[in-house]
Amino acid sequence: MATSKDVAKLAGVSHTTVSRAFRGDVKLRKETYDRVMAAARQLNYTPNYLASSLKKRRSQMIGFILGDASNPFFMGIAEELEAILEPLGYRLMIAFDRYDPEKQRKMMQMMIASQAEAVIFIPFENIPEPEYLRASAPRLIQLFRNPYHDLSYLGFDDNYGAYIGMKYLLEQGHRRILVMGGGDRRQGFLDACGESGAPLPVFFHDDGTGDPQKQVEEILLQKKPTAVFAVANWYGRQAYMTMRRLGLRFPEDISFLMFDDLQWTSMMAVDVVAQPIRTLAQALAEEAVSLIQDNALPGRTVFKPRLICRGSVRSLSGEERKEK
Repeated sequence: MATSKDVAKLAGVSHTTVSRAFRGDVKLRKETYDRVMAAARQLNYTPNYLASSLKKRRSQMIGFILGDASNPFFMGIAEELEAILEPLGYRLMIAFDRYDPEKQRKMMQMMIASQAEAVIFIPFENIPEPEYLRASAPRLIQLFRNPYHDLSYLGFDDNYGAYIGMKYLLEQGHRRILVMGGGDRRQGFLDACGESGAPLPVFFHDDGTGDPQKQVEEILLQKKPTAVFAVANWYGRQAYMTMRRLGLRFPEDISFLMFDDLQWTSMMAVDVVAQPIRTLAQALAEEAVSLIQDNALPGRTVFKPRLICRGSVRSLSGEERKEK
């Protein structure tokens, strides 16, 4: 079996240069990197990260606990984060808690046992503080929710996102608006309506007691909203499928706005309140490395979303505004 020394000999470089190449050292010249990789391919060499970690007594692993793999927003963050961490010499270990606190506890303890040097997780609110958090602090990073104020936290200003999205709809003349999801962003909706003196939107939240598409269909037929504001991917898909089943086109028949800029929203030219995923991933990586390498104090960073208009929201004419 080939070793890194064999790769170094074939490539005509030092053993240290081979290590730098596989760490993704940006200071290494491209021609040197290419020569090392070509030699590694010729020898069918793969670095033994486990042995390296044991020798250094460091795992060089960062854990990331997510809800599930079906959410493209979460997976987009994970993909960006992995791409940023790899050149820094860190690997990303992903696990899923299925939105279950007990499952999250097991995943967290598994990562701690695997000597993850930091763990990023989405904490649950309104539950007693788990004991395992004390054992791992301060190298735990909260994402999106901040119930533990002595741990690092990174997230988005969701109320601001709700505010700019609702304000945008109101400025286009919409007054009968259906908001799907977003209970934790309620203040942003209320602020926008309060500023303009507009009536409050109709709120829909799936409580798991029925068919959400049927429930949304009833609201669309009875309340006849001129715009739908879906908060998050799941609600957006339910809204889209329901509108399609009813033969409603956007923006001709109804306006459609969503939280999160996903692949399908871009392809369908849906207006979105976009979260800066790449910026968040960069900040997550920097926070984790700072905690690991510098023993830094836990930080708190909040990013503001922005509005992307693609044409799925229609501006109502003067007569339409009177009718609506």
